[in-house]
Amino acid sequence: MERHTSFNIAARASYFNWIMQPLLDKVYDNPNALKPYSKMNYYDLNAKFVHKFSDRDKLTAVVYWGKDVSDASPSDSYKIYKGDDNDNSDYLLIKHSTINHWDNVMGSAYWTHLFNNSFSLNVNANISHYLYYLKLSSLERTEKEIKEDSYASFNSEINEASLSTDFRLKRDLNTTYDGVLKVHTNGCFLKWTLTVTFCLKAKIRNLS
Repeated sequence: MERHTSFNIAARASYFNWIMQPLLDKVYDNPNALKPYSKMNYYDLNAKFVHKFSDRDKLTAVVYWGKDVSDASPSDSYKIYKGDDNDNSDYLLIKHSTINHWDNVMGSAYWTHLFNNSFSLNVNANISHYLYYLKLSSLERTEKEIKEDSYASFNSEINEASLSTDFRLKRDLNTTYDGVLKVHTNGCFLKWTLTVTFCLKAKIRNLS
């Protein structure tokens, strides 16, 4: 059989800040009422690649990337107060903001090889990465000085990777052996774990 390659790509994105918000702004009395929600969006991307080398070999790869953004909270604000004749400064700026993100990246590759009609082997590799980030900031300043400039941030991530292989051996019509070997790592902050698993299963059919 001749070599064959196929792939597909799909992407999505939220549309609130592009379509819905301009329409709702015309309905609301306060055009700025929905402004914080324009910072709430999501995006993702899916891709799949399949290549068949021959009747005995095939490679499949899958990738996913996604991001959620929610840079808005009830405490977010941006105000400017103009000074009066008794004030030495021209303005007072008060700004509270939020940055809130989620990120996901996952990928896998799967290879299948058929040695003969009795023996087949599969190899599968997977990786994944998850990240969460939150930052709250506050700024108060005048034209001449910064009265307050502070922030608090937090981030968390989880990483995983695994490599596994499984095989099937048919000795005859009545006996089949299935085996699986898997190596898996998991990491969160500075803590990592490693797991190795092996399983062998035999199927023997008694015709008597």
